[in-house]
Amino acid sequence: MSCGSPFGEAGGHPLDSLGLPYATTEGLNTMGCLINGEPWLPLKENIFGDIVYHIPFSLTGDGTLNLYGKHKNLELNKNETLRIAGFDVLSIGNYFYPSTTSYFVDFESCGDFSIDTTWAHNGFTIHHLSFENEIVSGTFEMRVVNPDCDTLTITNG
Repeated sequence: MSCGSPFGEAGGHPLDSLGLPYATTEGLNTMGCLINGEPWLPLKENIFGDIVYHIPFSLTGDGTLNLYGKHKNLELNKNETLRIAGFDVLSIGNYFYPSTTSYFVDFESCGDFSIDTTWAHNGFTIHHLSFENEIVSGTFEMRVVNPDCDTLTITNG
């Protein structure tokens, strides 16, 4: 059980000083990152206020990892989707694009983004992995581009 956080809460999960959920290894179904330095959480609005989406992911015995979060940008009234896929994710360690990872970023206001292949930090690190309990914990970073929008630098994921 987590203690309360002086920095706020989203969907019942305490947030750190950056406005992101704390890293866990218990399978608490949390996700967050900074996009161009601003906190991004998979949230939706309902009559009770913002709640954290169920963050669908799958982790198969062959090491295929799929994780995605959706966010309703209330300011623009647009949906945003961040998806991370990894292949041959069989142990803790580093996985870098393009060898084992792919990313999908879709913001309705701009459409699909592509990986900025000139940025060396595109990838993720798995810190805890349990196929038996279907738990994966880790961190991710990427830079994505769309000619119609700003480049997005995604960190602290």
